[in-house]
Amino acid sequence: MEQYTTYRVKGKEIGLTFLFKYTLNGDLNGFEVAEGVLEDKQMSWLFSPRFPATESLIKANWINNTDICSKFDISIKPADISFNAMWTIFEYKVGKLEAEKEYKKMKEAEIIECMIAIPGYLKHIRENSIAQIHLCRYISKKRYQDELPTSPKGKNENPLLRNLAYKKTEK
Repeated sequence: MEQYTTYRVKGKEIGLTFLFKYTLNGDLNGFEVAEGVLEDKQMSWLFSPRFPATESLIKANWINNTDICSKFDISIKPADISFNAMWTIFEYKVGKLEAEKEYKKMKEAEIIECMIAIPGYLKHIRENSIAQIHLCRYISKKRYQDELPTSPKGKNENPLLRNLAYKKTEK
C-alpha cells in the first residue's frame, strides 16, 4: 500500500478537475482528469513546461502562483503517515504496542523516511530469503537507513560456482 499526497485542482470558470498524486519522495505517480474533457487549447496549456511533474513543481509553480490560484481551487490531501498506515504496509504483525511506542518517538521526517524504505526492505528480504524483523526493531534500530544492495537485472549465474556448490553438497 503506497502512500500518496493528492492535489485536487478544480477550475473556477471551466468545468475541469485534475488529480495529481505524488509519492512520499515527491515523484508524480498519477495524473487524472477527474471531471470534464480537455480541449486542444487546454491541453497545450497544461502539457507544457508548467506541468507539475514533481510535488516541488506544483508547490512552486501552482500553489505559490497568484494567477493560477485565481483560476483554480487547489486542495491537498496529505499522505497517510499514521502508525496504522505503517503497520499495514509492514506486513509482519507482531509487537504492535512496542512498535507504536517507538513510532511515537520519531520525528515526521523520520516517519516519511521509514515509510519510503519499507517497500525496498520487504523486496530485499523476499529476494534473499531473510527473516523479517519486528516493526519495533525496524524503527528502534533505524533499519530504514540501511543501504540495501540492489539485485542485478536478469539471470547472472556462474556455472563453475554452481558445479562447485553441487560437489560440496554431495560429500
